[in-house]
Amino acid sequence: MESSNASRQAAQHPSPVKVAGLTIPAREKILQAFQELGTATAVARFFGVSRRTIDRWIRKLNLQPELRPEVPINQLMHDLLSEPEARIRVAQWIADEGSISVAYDCRVDSTSLLVAGAMNDDAVVDAIAQVMAVRVAPGPIPTSGRLPMHIIRVQGPKAYGLLHEVGEHLTGLKALEAKAALSFFPSSGRVKGRLTTDTYMNTAWSQFARQCVETWNRKRKSKLSSNQTEEIIEAWIANRTNRARRGLTSKDSRMSERAASATFQS
Repeated sequence: MESSNASRQAAQHPSPVKVAGLTIPAREKILQAFQELGTATAVARFFGVSRRTIDRWIRKLNLQPELRPEVPINQLMHDLLSEPEARIRVAQWIADEGSISVAYDCRVDSTSLLVAGAMNDDAVVDAIAQVMAVRVAPGPIPTSGRLPMHIIRVQGPKAYGLLHEVGEHLTGLKALEAKAALSFFPSSGRVKGRLTTDTYMNTAWSQFARQCVETWNRKRKSKLSSNQTEEIIEAWIANRTNRARRGLTSKDSRMSERAASATFQS
């Protein structure tokens, strides 16, 4: 009887598995760590072991953890922009000099969220780059009468984390664009296929254009008709769309539309 009870207790509370003298945490705890921390490196740091040890644990327990490399990157952006002054400063840079768009990588056939901006005042650019822990790239040779530009590019999960942190400090068009980008892209800041910015920005552009034109028209002594204001709005949106699709062939446009449709359906 005592042996039976002991067996039953052993089944209910199995002894911890050991590999190379180390006690392996419960599989649920390992999977939860991957869910919260995102990468094997971060999980290894959490448990105080090497990356190879984590790999051995995964094989021993036959685990299939979900890797989320964007998690530590988003956490990094949160830490870098923890001070309100830093968030406001970066938000002002985005509002004044930045753009929210996309970048396509043909090697992996994926489109990344992109936040970029260029200025010729290197001291200001360096200060912004330091806040976000990114490097500054030199722009192309300037045309006659212009100074060279210094460029900041934040892409993929870092761009997503950036907009998530400073979004509340953005206003006007940039606030609408940031909200649209965060709604469309997953936290990885990447989607499969070739997409253009208008894929997810059209609603934001329409809202901004309508608000801008209607406010302007209300202040005029001689009001424009609704048809006239609609023409202004549609022309502006068409211009933004054409700029977003600049460089695309007709085949690229069809592929972009199909990829966008698949993304929205998923």
